[in-house]
Amino acid sequence: MIVPKLPAMIAPSAMTARDLLAGLGVGLDAVLLDRIAGQSALRRLRRGDAILREGETGAIVGHVIEGTLGIVRELEQGRPHILGLLLPGDAFGRPFGGPMPYAVEALTDAVVLCSDRATMAEALNATPAAAEAAITSMLAELDAARAWALALSNPQVAARTASFLAILERRQRRGGSASADDAITLRLPLARRDLARALGVTAESLSRALHRLEKSGLIEVVAPNILRVLGTLASADVAGSGTEQPDAAPGRAVRRLGGRWT
Repeated sequence: MIVPKLPAMIAPSAMTARDLLAGLGVGLDAVLLDRIAGQSALRRLRRGDAILREGETGAIVGHVIEGTLGIVRELEQGRPHILGLLLPGDAFGRPFGGPMPYAVEALTDAVVLCSDRATMAEALNATPAAAEAAITSMLAELDAARAWALALSNPQVAARTASFLAILERRQRRGGSASADDAITLRLPLARRDLARALGVTAESLSRALHRLEKSGLIEVVAPNILRVLGTLASADVAGSGTEQPDAAPGRAVRRLGGRWT
């Protein structure tokens, strides 16, 4: 889904559901936009809350407005495995029904815009532009899943980290006006310790990888969760940058205690 261009000086909580739907580029005409907006609402999630559960047929579809959600599957002994991240502008849910093959859970405090699933399905059936936007969103989700799998397949921690940062970089460049040669600032979508677990490394290994990337001139660490990309990470050759191996299978080091990610 296209990253929404929300007004910089207006907090999403101060905007209407109609404003947000229009900004998300869902391809609806004014009448259908009003109808869906009337059955939509902003919902605040706390870290660890599940908005959709694996195996259930959800009554809603939605979009991430603030924060980071995770696509999560339960493995053996109830251990959660992160299959990917949902960032602001991303859609979730199955508008035409069917059981969810995974859960959607908040990895940080988040704000989501939830819409009635059946109403959205009717709108998609009635409006070619909305159906096209939905297909584009699904294809983007597939592309994101492939990029996530590719990033986590890298055997070196520094290269794995660079691949993940390249995903964030591509998203930001698509949603803005920066050219491939312009330096841009990225905000990590998770705290470092949580991001390390999602990537299957320790927090210490992630810090060393970021330091290595900074030393190589690819990034500048401005703050613990803010990086400045000085080039284009997607074209950087970091495959041989160091021999440190990942510390665990990607996404499997995350634990939930009392319904919260830790």
